[in-house]
Amino acid sequence: MMRTPQFWYQKKRNWKAYLLSPFAVLYNGVSTLYQKLCAQKQTNVPVPVICVGNVTAGGAGKTPVTAAIFSILARAGRKPLVFSRGYGGEIESLTHVDTDHHLAAAVGDEPLMLAGQGVNIWIGANRARGVKALSQKCGAIIMDDGYQDAKVARDINLLVVDGGKGFGNRMVMPAGPMRENLNPALFRADAVVIVGQDTYGIDGMVSGQLPVFQARLSPEQAVQFDAPVVAFAGIGMPDKFFKTLSAMGAEIHAQYAFADHYQYSPSDIWKMAQKHPDTPLWTTEKDYVRLPEALKPKVQFLPVRAVFKDEARFESWLLSRLQTTGE
Repeated sequence: MMRTPQFWYQKKRNWKAYLLSPFAVLYNGVSTLYQKLCAQKQTNVPVPVICVGNVTAGGAGKTPVTAAIFSILARAGRKPLVFSRGYGGEIESLTHVDTDHHLAAAVGDEPLMLAGQGVNIWIGANRARGVKALSQKCGAIIMDDGYQDAKVARDINLLVVDGGKGFGNRMVMPAGPMRENLNPALFRADAVVIVGQDTYGIDGMVSGQLPVFQARLSPEQAVQFDAPVVAFAGIGMPDKFFKTLSAMGAEIHAQYAFADHYQYSPSDIWKMAQKHPDTPLWTTEKDYVRLPEALKPKVQFLPVRAVFKDEARFESWLLSRLQTTGE
């Protein structure tokens, strides 16, 4: 797993992006062909399917948004469940994630984190087979990721975008962060959820075409930092975590950024602890579930939740859309 290249998120494209542009054309062509082939034999199920995805590689905030949607549908009595591919996990068969029996290495860090939050979540390597089987167990399925996977017909497509990073240089991987070109991605979307302050100007780009909802990642509880901390994170955008800690009043003595979904070894934690003795180690909830069990007591984590600026408006839109899909 690699760290996100910085030039991806420079609006002004540099020489690295142009050098990689032929590979981006090839990647986008293969991806587009794959989507067209999958769309010809889509799996349809008798319950609503909501896809929460993004058009960039990692870090947009789709998993917290997925958890928020699960809560909304559960309160409304819709009996939802979440389905994920379980990225990074070893289990491929359809499996209900249970924090008492599974580790992140088996089911993936994001599914295990959601399960710890009380979300009814299942994983499986095959989305079409998984969604078809799970449609008999629930009233609605929320797919965490899978926006570019056309094998499953969905009733609602939600495109989640980081307000600061946006679409980066708007080039397709490996020249930029895009998983596909922007226009076809927006064409398939039913709404856009902007996570964090919209300094990129996403609202101006899509308003009038699609409903736009604002959300932010908020710490689940207040924390009093009485001493400097060492912060580390292996997520799509580690700097977001470091900025959140600073905004909460933490003095960051040192910070370490790892690749997204990085699998920590005991030596990783011991090295930080020995280099900064008597300094508390803080990380994200997603990183925490990937830590070796014996070392978890030495680390504290900051749980965050997606909070909509106008949750009543989003909830009303979501439930009304489910009604109009013929559910």
